[in-house]
Amino acid sequence: MNNYRNTVNGQPVISGQKSQIIQMTDKPQAVQITVTAYESGAISTQNTYTVYLQRRPSEYRTRVSAGYINSIALKNGIATISADLVTVKYQGNTNQSTFYNDTVYLYKYDTHPNCAFYYGNPENPIRAIDAQQFYNNYLSTGSNLYKLVYIENEIVAVLPYAAD
Repeated sequence: MNNYRNTVNGQPVISGQKSQIIQMTDKPQAVQITVTAYESGAISTQNTYTVYLQRRPSEYRTRVSAGYINSIALKNGIATISADLVTVKYQGNTNQSTFYNDTVYLYKYDTHPNCAFYYGNPENPIRAIDAQQFYNNYLSTGSNLYKLVYIENEIVAVLPYAAD
């Protein structure tokens, strides 16, 4: 078995060993990790993941918000999402939560070209191939409440969200 088929930013890494040192900066940087699984000495699956790294503190923070999507506009495969951000409040030790807006804040940003879009419900999210497929299906469960994950001024992931 060849242990050098796993990579971090294109550099070979032996399974279970440390990768090369990645210098941290104040701005987010994408790190691509490719993981290879073997079966009977041959590659059975290979997945590539993108992880964003940055030094803290920084004004370029990664944020996660819950919001009701008001509109989605598509242009050249990039989605611009407008959403009302909401406050999520959990009630004691119960699994219930309520959503309310103290003030209406319209969040409007473009998605990153490699944005990960999921629609459906939180228990069984469905990964969309692209912004168009997400747009065609995001209301499929009857809710437009989503988690929005963004770095700087670009949304990098959109996931279904619902009360517990």
